[in-house]
Amino acid sequence: MNLLKLSLNLGEEWFDRYRLALCRVRDVKLVDDESRADAVITDSDVSLTNGPILKIPGHAGIPAMPWRYRPSIQEMKQRLNAGNLGEPGLLRVHRWKSDANLLADLDLAMWLFSAEPKAVYTLGRPGYLQVHLGFACGGMALMIHATKLAGCVYESVSLIGSRGAVYADDHRNVNLQLTENGCAGIIVREDETALVSMLTDFVGAIREQRLFLCDKEDYDRAGKVRERVMQSVAEEVEI
Repeated sequence: MNLLKLSLNLGEEWFDRYRLALCRVRDVKLVDDESRADAVITDSDVSLTNGPILKIPGHAGIPAMPWRYRPSIQEMKQRLNAGNLGEPGLLRVHRWKSDANLLADLDLAMWLFSAEPKAVYTLGRPGYLQVHLGFACGGMALMIHATKLAGCVYESVSLIGSRGAVYADDHRNVNLQLTENGCAGIIVREDETALVSMLTDFVGAIREQRLFLCDKEDYDRAGKVRERVMQSVAEEVEI
């Protein structure tokens, strides 16, 4: 099989992460010249006439949404699709971290409920955001983002359905590290695994001429709901 030529047009924030992740993707070759590439991964506006663009963070071209590719989320979605959970009823998402991604969580909720929310309610304070989404099926999502808790990093996702429930958090992923200064708990995160899975799917979508898991319509839909959330926060603060 011919190697798929990819070009990375990324700033320092993303370049090394994507380069290392692509080293774990089969049948891919990185090239410096975009004109020779079969596809481009970028965080800026570029034009490529002979191939697709994977856009970071996703404002144009095919959006990058590695959140969906986390192993725990993939398992959750598979259980839901298999009917093990019944109909989704309550999704709870907690992010105690400085880089909590509201757009990704809104996309996650709509992906799991297979619908856009009918109602949006928020509570916002500096460093704290609580979002309630209500769906036509009667289900709801509750998201809590705390971005200014010093020394605290924690994530959890739970989904309760009409026939079962699934739960994932990072407490179980803590490894004990022993050093001369004592011991510490090191959390093993899913981010890099999710990135490799996303890039593998992107390459597969190009080769097989199929749709990518997350398309631009999904991204735009999440962006519109985020606008509703921000408007709700503004109205709540004014009151």
